[in-house]
Amino acid sequence: GFNDNKYYAIQCKFRKLNPLKKKTGIPWKQLSTFYALVYKTGPYEKHIVMTNTNFVRHVGKKTKKDLSICYGTFKNIGQFDWIKMISNKENKIQDLKKESINLKLVQLREKRLKYYENKFKNNVKII
Repeated sequence: GFNDNKYYAIQCKFRKLNPLKKKTGIPWKQLSTFYALVYKTGPYEKHIVMTNTNFVRHVGKKTKKDLSICYGTFKNIGQFDWIKMISNKENKIQDLKKESINLKLVQLREKRLKYYENKFKNNVKII
């Protein structure tokens, strides 16, 4: 999230399709570690799972932040939409100087430190 100062957790899973099965999916067991890390390290604007399979299995109800992009989503993207995505000037990768990258890393570390300091202060109980 460089443009809007929001961060997105993204997990991509590729599976070779089994010709003997009608549908292929990603079981919860293969996503549980991702979700555990998301909830421990957040906050994130969205929790995105992208896959070439037909479905993603979830335990419990999905929230507004959960987003699954599966085979059907990719299949329904039209030719002109693909062209629009790759030709969009805003999505082009910009060359960044090492100083600016290091500065961003320092800022990110500072934000994380403040986040966990506040979280720790709020969770400590004095008896």
